[in-house]
Amino acid sequence: MPALKNVKHEQFVQLIGRSARHGWTQGECYQRAGFRSGGHGAEVNASKLLKRTDIRARLGELSAPAFKKSQITVESLLAELEANIVGATVSGQHGAVNGAVALMGKLRGLLIDRVEVGGVDEFANLGSVADVAERLLGETEPGKLIELLDDLRDEVMRQAADRATRVDETPPLAPRLGDEFERSLALFRAEKGKRSR
Repeated sequence: MPALKNVKHEQFVQLIGRSARHGWTQGECYQRAGFRSGGHGAEVNASKLLKRTDIRARLGELSAPAFKKSQITVESLLAELEANIVGATVSGQHGAVNGAVALMGKLRGLLIDRVEVGGVDEFANLGSVADVAERLLGETEPGKLIELLDDLRDEVMRQAADRATRVDETPPLAPRLGDEFERSLALFRAEKGKRSR
């Protein structure tokens, strides 16, 4: 389908296609296309335009490539990799096969790249909290280190609070003693009195 004959309509469709990226409302797209309506009127008129068959068809045509691109999934990538493995195996390209197999493992979550922060095994040989403190104090001044550790504690507390289950803070009320307790107490005393005679 060629561009819409009405230049403002074509501009409106183009702007609607980019609106999600820029955070524009339909009314803003309507105004940016050169229409003179504003506020609520622009929103209403934009909604009316979007109901037109030619506008919807053109919008569908323009968004089709983006929709097709968004349909790439792990499953579709795995299917392409499998096809590449077959072709590379037939061609005797074993390096390509190995690379594709490794990529498939990563996509399926079977292979995980580990990244170590800091030097290699920087904290591996530290056996106690005192060793860690000594290492950190060797790299950072005490006041700054305490500030960083306070920030770390606050963040851990915040995340722990986000994960916590809220419990009612009011203690349960003690059961009321009432008449039954008084009767039981009276019977107990009477029995005790009979035994002591």
